[in-house]
Amino acid sequence: MANNTNPNIPSSRELWNDAANAGLVLGGIVLLFVGLSYLIELVPTNSVALTFLMNIVSFVLWAAKFVGCIIVMKYFMKRLLLRYPDATRVEVASLGRKTALLSAVVSGGVYLAQAIITPQEKFQEALDTVLSQSGQALDANTTAAMENMMSNLPSVMFFSMTIYCFLYGLVLSSILAGRVAPYNPFRSGNNPTGNNDSAEQ
Repeated sequence: MANNTNPNIPSSRELWNDAANAGLVLGGIVLLFVGLSYLIELVPTNSVALTFLMNIVSFVLWAAKFVGCIIVMKYFMKRLLLRYPDATRVEVASLGRKTALLSAVVSGGVYLAQAIITPQEKFQEALDTVLSQSGQALDANTTAAMENMMSNLPSVMFFSMTIYCFLYGLVLSSILAGRVAPYNPFRSGNNPTGNNDSAEQ
């Protein structure tokens, strides 16, 4: 691994440090969303109007989380360019990928904690509702698989949400890197998906 001698280009360690900070902020957004969503579920919805209102509030929270994650990712990418004037799309995209990985692990941990804290009766009730509404559409094997998943719900929640958040972060970072980072014709490696990785090492 070649050492980076240009002070205007971030080193791999500096990228990981920025990604850790960004990952913690993104994980905090997910934690806030999960916490508020849990509080909303505690509100008794004994009327159609109140149920409709809570659904709207839940959607607004989800939209705020979605937009907030984009804003945070974009902010840290722009901050990287301000701190390191010679950084290109390679470094910005590398920061995005590292942020996606770390934030996905933090977010997966949040959903793991939610699965552990939430009473299992609530998940069982949700499963029973799905099974009753499906009727004969699900065979015995599918039903048994769903019930087995419920017994391992914390692990399922952690890995599924970690993978989902990581893939979402990869797509988002690729899109934002092309929009945020300038194209520098005097440096190789402006393509974040290219084979030239020397700039991010």
